[in-house]
Amino acid sequence: MRLTVTVVVIMFELTGALTYILPTMIVLLVTKAVGDFLGTTGIAEEMIRFNGFPFLEKDAHAYNVSVSRVMRRDLKTLPVSGLSVKEIEDILASTDVKGFPVVSADGKNILMGFIDRTQLRYVLEKSRGLQDVRPDTAVSFVPDPEDLEDAGFAGAAAGPAVGLDEELSMDIMENTTMEDVLKLWPWVNQTPLTVSPQLPLEIAMQLFKRMGPRVILVEDHGELVGLVTVKDVLRFTMLEQHNVQYSPWSGE
Repeated sequence: MRLTVTVVVIMFELTGALTYILPTMIVLLVTKAVGDFLGTTGIAEEMIRFNGFPFLEKDAHAYNVSVSRVMRRDLKTLPVSGLSVKEIEDILASTDVKGFPVVSADGKNILMGFIDRTQLRYVLEKSRGLQDVRPDTAVSFVPDPEDLEDAGFAGAAAGPAVGLDEELSMDIMENTTMEDVLKLWPWVNQTPLTVSPQLPLEIAMQLFKRMGPRVILVEDHGELVGLVTVKDVLRFTMLEQHNVQYSPWSGE
């Protein structure tokens, strides 16, 4: 309060318009008092919250809460094998998620990686230019040992975490489609950020603030059990901790 009044006094001393200093200070004091009564954040923070933008404030906290209380359990996943190009295109058309966890094809839901929606759509559009790609062409999200040897990453993780050259990635896709299999493993992040469901939500929030991931996958002994986004955290803090019935992030 004192700093705000001081700035007004200095401004009027510099301009010389001392006649208006008293009414201006009265308006300023009333405005400041009303603003402090209604909330501690500014108009910029309130507009971010009103529009539902995924932004975590520096002083945001969630004590004594585990990730399992916030995570989404109903996930749309992609098996490493067993899908065709047409089936993946249908999944893209029927969903609006930003990415897909890649899991094992044996039904055990073992996490194998994560592929971004934009990357998947981009690769499918590129594959339409290949003469051997048909709607029933099988798709694989996991590399064979010879694939890693050809790419020069034998014994190492593949995908965006390592960073394959775009031309090399397209060569791999073109060469493998002749075997009636479209291999998309160069675009799969095989080392996504994962946490345990028992991890305190406070630590997950720090990961979002410091590392800026779009999504954090939740796995229990290798099995994918859920995922968490910034909007999930904001929705939880708004609905649960502040006891309100609606938040800008509801229905996401």
